[in-house]
Amino acid sequence: MVTIKQRRVGWIGGVVFFWLGMGTIPTTAGNAAWVSAALNEPPPVFPEGYDDPETFGKTLRELAAVRSDCLQLTQVGTSLERRPIWLVTITQDVAALERPDPNLRANDARRPAKPGVLIAAGLEGDHLVGCQVALKLIERLSGDDEAALQIRERVVVYVLPQLNPDAAERLFGTPRRVVRANLRPLDRDRDGQFAEDGPEDLDGDGLILTMRRPLPAGTAVGRGRIPLEEDARGSRPADPAKAERGVFLELVEGIDNDGDGRLYEDPEDGVHLARNFPQDWSEFDPEAGWAPGSEPESLVMLRFVADHPELVAVWLFGLRDTLRDEPPTGAAGPLDGDRPLYADLTQLYRRLAGLDPKPKPSKDDQNQKESQSTPHDPTTSPADHSDQPVKRNAVAVVLAPPHPVEPNDKPSDPAVQPARLEEPRRDLAQPVQDENQPQDAANPTLNQPKAEPTLSRPAPVVGQGPIPPPPTDGHPLEWLEKQRGLVAFGSRLWSGPEPPGVDADDLKTNPTLNALRWNDQVMNGRAFKPFTPFEHPTLGSVEIGGWLPGVLLNPPADQIEAIAEVHWAMLCEVTRKPPRLAVTQLEVTHRGGPIHTVEATIANLGQWPTATARGLANRTAHPVLVRLELPQDIRVLVGRANESLERLEGSGGSKVLRWTLLVPPPVAVDQARLVVFHPQAGVVVRPLQRKHK
Repeated sequence: MVTIKQRRVGWIGGVVFFWLGMGTIPTTAGNAAWVSAALNEPPPVFPEGYDDPETFGKTLRELAAVRSDCLQLTQVGTSLERRPIWLVTITQDVAALERPDPNLRANDARRPAKPGVLIAAGLEGDHLVGCQVALKLIERLSGDDEAALQIRERVVVYVLPQLNPDAAERLFGTPRRVVRANLRPLDRDRDGQFAEDGPEDLDGDGLILTMRRPLPAGTAVGRGRIPLEEDARGSRPADPAKAERGVFLELVEGIDNDGDGRLYEDPEDGVHLARNFPQDWSEFDPEAGWAPGSEPESLVMLRFVADHPELVAVWLFGLRDTLRDEPPTGAAGPLDGDRPLYADLTQLYRRLAGLDPKPKPSKDDQNQKESQSTPHDPTTSPADHSDQPVKRNAVAVVLAPPHPVEPNDKPSDPAVQPARLEEPRRDLAQPVQDENQPQDAANPTLNQPKAEPTLSRPAPVVGQGPIPPPPTDGHPLEWLEKQRGLVAFGSRLWSGPEPPGVDADDLKTNPTLNALRWNDQVMNGRAFKPFTPFEHPTLGSVEIGGWLPGVLLNPPADQIEAIAEVHWAMLCEVTRKPPRLAVTQLEVTHRGGPIHTVEATIANLGQWPTATARGLANRTAHPVLVRLELPQDIRVLVGRANESLERLEGSGGSKVLRWTLLVPPPVAVDQARLVVFHPQAGVVVRPLQRKHK
């Protein structure tokens, strides 16, 4: 597998994709022709140019060996298949983090004396673009340019670049397939066997794709799918309101391994790590884990956040994007006191990405309600929502909100099964009955014939309709913001396939067609395998084809540089915002005899406050600790030697503290000092220098 250092992008292709991403190419006929000529060589098809987990780890080790002065590589966990989970720590003089700070007490000395920012990627195993962009940012952070030096001076940047290496490996193996969850074996059908009925590569092409099974005449209204009139490679659900009957079912390529009459009900996909965190965790859903943090991969992130009180912000590269829209209102969004902070991040991100400066209101509140009323499974249940369009804000190529093309490269059947077949017994891991399902299929009689193999757990169709809202139950962003009180935000990084010359409205209304046009015009037809006839051992005549695994979620590798460049600019801005303590005024006045007064102004010179409104409400916020360190003979007459400030507002928020001291001779007040400490805002030490009145 080729490493990032060995990959090269031609200057023409790089400029074209960067300009396309920023939306700055004039749309003249001459320029259009030039762009077309420059793009004659199609970009690489995913996963070409991406690093498999082994190569990814090798690249990290090479970086750590070269830049040991500012970069530290640590294995902080092990996946279920015993692959390492890496933590990269980047700051100036990284070795100093291991040495106690002499200015702090023993219980505080282990903490870095500057704020920390965490970047986490790869929690969803098929979102490899997040891992590659994280790697690019690590390379930039360890560089010698002025921006990297300033970031390393200001903050400690922690990166968990690939949290789910087992699932990522499946996109490089044979057969190649999408796995979003980890590899925890589950018994979804409760037959005493675990992960025994997954997909198979029936046609031997090395890919797990989609099977189209024809439906017989007389199929119930609203069941199955119908090919698109404009392009039969695409399809849409049959509309019961129009009395439409589907032409075929779309199933995962495979057979009924355990002979229970159901297809793909027990794949190797296990627990969804992005649903395995404490906030709103789904207790009775095995795909959310038996407990929050039950999985070794998610436990790494939980422990890391708990062990690092200096963390002020967490940036998650994944399927949930919270930067492109205004923060939601109500319980789904931040508290009113934190809304300006998140709104400012949205404005900043959109400006750097070249998007419309006026973001649309977030749909997260509506999305949360939908996700709470249906089974939460981003890998297997989007078909349940296929008739609920999700409005998206489609703008710039690289960083626009994702078009409503389902990124999970597995096929799906929105109808559970033909009406003439017996309905399998449903357990908690299976989706609820579609409300559009005819009543006779929803409540079959017991004397019907035994069901032939069908899909009992709908898996997503790629590019066949609107993307359902990403689940919010047990999501790390919810936990970080609502329970930990941290500034937490997420980026999806790539908007999805977009053919040239298509406006935003068309992208939203015809996502499947535009994805197919992108395949034909940009990828030279290499991202989609045409459906070809195949004789299935139990289902009879079917067709196998569809989108290659991962191509709708991960961009061609030659676009990663442009994506990373925009997010590097965002990281530079974010690292300027954490709180930063300062003692802007310190006056020690001799009032006569042994009496001295001390007046100190403690200020926050950073843009963010020392505590979020959520952190104060949850009582998880750290106070600013102010301590007078006095020789044994000096006594405090007025005030307290140890003070705590609940919160200092950003951009110069300050608090004045006063003390009266008894300093008996021969002790000098100059022997005392003022120490101000906050784990997210640093430490300031000032000696008490007196002046005579």
